[in-house]
Formats: sequence, C-alpha cells, structure tokens
Amino acid sequence: MTDHPAVVPARRPGPRRIVGFVVLLAAIAWGLGALAAWPWCASSPTGAIVRISVRHVSGFAGAVERRSPEELARLPAHTWTASRALEIADGASPLLEYQAGRGWLP
Repeated sequence: MTDHPAVVPARRPGPRRIVGFVVLLAAIAWGLGALAAWPWCASSPTGAIVRISVRHVSGFAGAVERRSPEELARLPAHTWTASRALEIADGASPLLEYQAGRGWLP
C-alpha cells in the first residue's frame, strides 16, 4: 500500500446512518397510514356552502360601423361574425345558418 492519505474520502454511509434512514422512512409511512385512516371533513355533514358568481358585462364604449358586403367578403374566414351564413349551398339557399340565441338552423 501507499503511505499517503486517501484523496477522496469514503462515501459509503455507516450502519448507524442506514438504520436511522430506515427508522425515518418507517415513521413517515406510519404517519401517512395514520392520517389516511383518520378522515378529514371540510364542513359539517349538516352544513352546506353555496357560492354564487355574478358577472356584469358592459356594452361597447363606442359606435360600431356596419361593414359593406364587399368588406365582409375580403375578410378571412376566421374573422367572420356569427350572423354570417355557412355557405354550403344546395342551389342558391344555404344549408345552415346561425341565428343568435337559437344556434345553427337548417
């Protein structure tokens, strides 16, 4: 062997440290098991909580201009308004048309 000391110390934990770690893991497992067996209630069984959320939506701040049919025709398809008919036509009449409050109707 050599006469000089080891440059890198031993990194293997000792037996007391391993036993302590096992005891710690066993205590955590026991604690989780105890908490799992003890149910937690957020409120009493006879009580109730009702949450009501109200949102007020205001109108537009300024006047809105109506676009001409030529301007609407130049818009990309993803910017069409909901009142525009889906132009899958059987002859001259559209098959589906969106009506506010009623949805898509034939």
